[in-house]
Amino acid sequence: MARIETRLRKDGKSKAYRVRWRGRLLLGGTRTGAWQSETFEQKAAAVTFKLAVEACGHYWPENWIRGSGWAPTTPRAETPAPAVEPVPFADYAQ
Repeated sequence: MARIETRLRKDGKSKAYRVRWRGRLLLGGTRTGAWQSETFEQKAAAVTFKLAVEACGHYWPENWIRGSGWAPTTPRAETPAPAVEPVPFADYAQ
């Protein structure tokens, strides 16, 4: 289970939020896996990342760049839907 730790910065006023979890080495995981962590400025971002880690089975989330955030996504080429001719109601009713 991932957890969020609130840490006070050196200035003594601002906070940082660190998400920590045990990395899973093999399928099924292990309690003695290496600790993994990522630090955030906002608590909301830390909560979102924590949920993503847990959803990925305690692996790093896909498209996450450590220390930078989510990788930019490239827009997919939209394939146009095939043209479908409307069916007249009289044909549909029969």
